[in-house]
Parts: sequence; structure tokens; C-alpha cells
Amino acid sequence: MATCERLSVKTATCNSCRIGWKCRLQKRMYLAKEAQINYEKNNRQSRQGINMQPSQLQELDEQLADLLKEKRQPISHITQTNNLPVTSRTLYRWIDQGILSTRNIDLPKKVKYKPRKKHKKVEIFDQRYREGRTYEDFLIYTTFSSSPIVQMDCVEGRKDEKRVLLTLLFTNTNLMLCYLLEQQTQTNVVQALNELESSFPPKIFQHLFPVILTDNGGEFKDSLGIEGAFYEEEKRCKVFYCDPMRSDQKGALEKNHEYIRRFLPKGISFNHLTQEKVAQMTDHINSTTRPQLGGKSPYELAEFMLGKEILDCLGLKKISPHEVQLHPRLLK
Repeated sequence: MATCERLSVKTATCNSCRIGWKCRLQKRMYLAKEAQINYEKNNRQSRQGINMQPSQLQELDEQLADLLKEKRQPISHITQTNNLPVTSRTLYRWIDQGILSTRNIDLPKKVKYKPRKKHKKVEIFDQRYREGRTYEDFLIYTTFSSSPIVQMDCVEGRKDEKRVLLTLLFTNTNLMLCYLLEQQTQTNVVQALNELESSFPPKIFQHLFPVILTDNGGEFKDSLGIEGAFYEEEKRCKVFYCDPMRSDQKGALEKNHEYIRRFLPKGISFNHLTQEKVAQMTDHINSTTRPQLGGKSPYELAEFMLGKEILDCLGLKKISPHEVQLHPRLLK
């Protein structure tokens, strides 16, 4: 059957033709319902399967298995530091669908948020150490001050052992410091802060740690000792305490402890640790890129804001992105 010359244009149809259905030539009509069905069908088919050659998929699978299983690097860190053709979200979806050899059980953490619990107010009988240092005082103080905030806590090992890790987190960079304490006591905490202050020239500690927020653990109740000066008779910092049973008020540090637990799961002994091993663990954690930091690591951000000399005084080192390991064997 002959074809109308008007239909030589691919987008032309017979809908607007004056002759209409009386025309004896081959027709091409636009039917909206049929066109919508074809569109949806093509749209679904274009998104099915994987837009990648089998060899490329195998190479990606092997690379991911090495970084995730062997070095225990987070997927966000892997995608930020490697030129991968897919995003973190795609990798999570492919792992969940079983497309890759990596499985959900290989992921350090499969995040599931539980409903927030309502915390009841707990009365503390001896609150003298909290006078002028409550969380409400902290909010008022920080409203009129732009001083950097450092959160402080302790990470415990086995309950029947005395060793703990003292952790401090700079909230503006997510840079974490970690020190091994022989005992979880007020004396050990104050001594660790004294040694930290002595590693800087005078007045630098006051500049880096002007405000410390911690919880109500017994080891932190020597508020005067924590605020005491090492060089001069004046306060080196201002300490505040979270409300009882409200560890979420220093949530940045609590969340950062997840990285420590990749090396030291709850209930594990700390007796094999040395400060050198703890420092090595801290360097790998601080060199891990974070999505909330724009793909930068806490070390990189702190180096930009504080300078490398300060990081050297803190004994921190940068680990190459491809050498970062979040695996317990690093401490063996």
C-alpha cells in the first residue's frame, strides 16, 4: 500500500489530516492510550538489569570484596576514594539483591533505626560537681560563645577489667583522640588531660579545648581537676555535663564510637592493647572519609582548620585512603 508523502517525517501522523479515514493510503494515527502503554513498557525495560559489561561487574565485585571484606572499609569511604562507576546507594542495593559476592553479613553494620525512647529523669544525690555545669548551663554558655566544643567519654572492654579508652571528639571536624587508661578513675582522667596539655606550648590547650561536654560517669566527677591549669593558676577549660541517662546529648562522640567497636567489639579484653596500637587505630579512624564532611576525612578537615603542627603535637598521622583498615587484625 502506498504511503502519504506527509508521513516521510517520523513524527508526522494522520490525526490532523483533512481527508481522515477516507484516505486510501497507509495511515499512521496517534493513539494516546496506546502511546502511554508503550512508554511505560519501554521505561520499565530500560531500567531492568545492570548497565555494565560482565567483565566490568566482575572487576567491581573483586575490588569491593578486597576493600570491604579484607580491610573493612565503609562503603561510603570506598566510593569516595575509588573511581567507581556506581554510587554507594547502588552498591547497597546490589548487595541486598545478591548481585555481588559480598553479602549483607559482610557489612560492618546494617543500620536500622529504632523508635526513640523517652528518657525518664533520674535524680542524682550528690550533684555538687554539676553546679553551674549542667546541660542547660551548657546551652546558655554556647549561645553566647562560638568556642569549639569537645565531647569526652570512656569506652569499656570487659566488665571484670579496669582498662578503658578515654575518647575526645572535636565536633567541628569529627577528629577523635583516644588514650588508654589503666583504670577508670578520676585521677587517671585528670592525669591524661594534664599530659595532653603538656604536649602543647602554653595556652594552646585552652584554645583547642575551651569547652568539654561529658556524661555523669564517676571518672568525670572531678570537675575542678578537669578544669585545672597545668601551667598557670587559671582554668584551662570549661566542663559541662549531660543530663542523666541522656548520652544522646553528646551523640557525635557516641556515633563515632561505632568505628572503635569495629576493632574492639563489646565485651572484648583491652589487656592486649598498648598506646601505640590505640594510636594506630585512631589514625585509621580519622583517615576514613565521611559523607557528612563532604567526602573528606576528619584528619583532612582538621589539618585545614588547625594546621599540621597541631596534629603532629597530638601524635596523629594520615593514612592513605587505599590503606585504611577498620579490621581487628590491625591491633594484633
